[in-house]
Amino acid sequence: MLGGSVQLAKSTSLYMESAHRNLSRGLNRLSSGVKLSTGVDDAGG
Repeated sequence: MLGGSVQLAKSTSLYMESAHRNLSRGLNRLSSGVKLSTGVDDAGG
């Protein structure tokens, strides 16, 4: 049973690292949208 717990912890850690990378990438993309803060640069309006 302990071996299964160790494997579960390792796979959970890998999943959390991946989720953290994806979240960081998404937040960086979102925060880089400074040009869209003015109407002149916004194609929609």
